[in-house]
Amino acid sequence: GKDDVLNLYDYKSTVFRVENALKDCGGYTLKRTSVATDTQPAVYTIEGLENVKLNESLVNNMPANASSLTALKIIEENAEDMSKYGLENTDIEVLVEFDGEEAKKVTLLVGNDTPEGNVYVALKNEKNVYSVSSNFISAYAYEKEYFVSTVCVEEPSEEDYPIVASVTVDRKDLEYDIVFEYDPYSDSDDELGGSTATHVMTSPVEAYLNISDSVNYTHGIFGLTASSVLSISPTEDELQVAGVTDPLCTVTTTLEDGSSYVLKIGAEYGEEGDTG
Repeated sequence: GKDDVLNLYDYKSTVFRVENALKDCGGYTLKRTSVATDTQPAVYTIEGLENVKLNESLVNNMPANASSLTALKIIEENAEDMSKYGLENTDIEVLVEFDGEEAKKVTLLVGNDTPEGNVYVALKNEKNVYSVSSNFISAYAYEKEYFVSTVCVEEPSEEDYPIVASVTVDRKDLEYDIVFEYDPYSDSDDELGGSTATHVMTSPVEAYLNISDSVNYTHGIFGLTASSVLSISPTEDELQVAGVTDPLCTVTTTLEDGSSYVLKIGAEYGEEGDTG
């Protein structure tokens, strides 16, 4: 193939929609919900996830990535056999729709990996086969769950940190609960400061806590982040398989205002033993 770097497309317009069709699992559609102004950037979302908290960085980077496509090289011009590149009945088809100055639609076919670790790509209804960096193509290979924020509970700012009234750990393998309760007499100026731990253990025994280590248990819910999102609206069967209908451990964090967070820890997930 030719070694010249070349643009498959690069339009002077804005991305209105990116529709990604995955043969086996549905894909996703990224769409613009409001146009850019002099003071605000355009706003995008993932269709069907309008009420779900998304990873804004991933969502906002997608239109810029989709606005143009540069190939590393052209592999074959007027290819007669597209199937050898995985482009005959491709698993991934991406429609990029532009509006504005140059209103157009471009459809990419994403094929197999190249021997160098890149990806074979072609424009739909054309026979030229290109090699494109796998870094550029990777986001098109995911399902819509890829864009969901993995932050389960936001980390409050220091001035807004709530007082944790109690933390109760209920484990199936123990006959008793482990309970930490807030100690209002701890000599602290704020919830996370001072020279003694803000909480004491009240069950199964009464005990003082290590000031440096105990915060991971008493305040561990804040900033809790998942490694990935497996299901947005899990079915009863999925919950049962994950082990959260009858969890191995339930951690209830109750705040001073009476609100609470309940974390259910189920079966081990993945080869590395992540919990789901």
